Formats: sequence, C-alpha cells, structure tokens
Amino acid sequence: CAHCHELEGGNWTYDIDLTVLNPFANAANISITPIAAGTFGPISPNPVPPGMQNVSTTFTDIAPVDQIICFKVILTDPVTNKTCHLVTQMST
Repeated sequence: CAHCHELEGGNWTYDIDLTVLNPFANAANISITPIAAGTFGPISPNPVPPGMQNVSTTFTDIAPVDQIICFKVILTDPVTNKTCHLVTQMST
C-alpha cells in the first residue's frame, strides 16, 4: 500500500509498504525495475529472509503526475541465482 504522500520540490513522494514472499531457502535480494513515471528509493530491509516479509521503499512521482503506476519487484537468490517476480500496481 502507498501512504503519507507529500510534495517535495514540486514532486509527490509516497511511502510504499509491501508484503513479499521469498520462496527461496536463502535470503533474497530485492530490486524494483525502473519505470518512466518516477524513481524508487532504497528497499528496506534488503536482503530478506525466506517466507513472508514486509519491506518498504519510497516512490517519487515525476511530472506529469500519474494516477496508477505498475512496477515489477524481483527477488534474487544470490546462492542459486534463481529469480522470481511480482508485478504490482499502485494508485498515486
């Protein structure tokens, strides 16, 4: 979910909280693929242990402000190099 949006330097910034499932036996690194609508901040915590985990990041919307964004969250097991991804959307 996205919340606590605020205007910073003419751009809207949102705090994003996600629940992700790390299906791997090892801690997984998380990344979010870049999108043209804005930029994502650091993901915390990162890496995440196996199982359901809560993570957070920020998103800064670049003008023109979008109403819905879609983005891909990628989990990578650094031991096996296996990946899985989640495509999600958020209203801004």
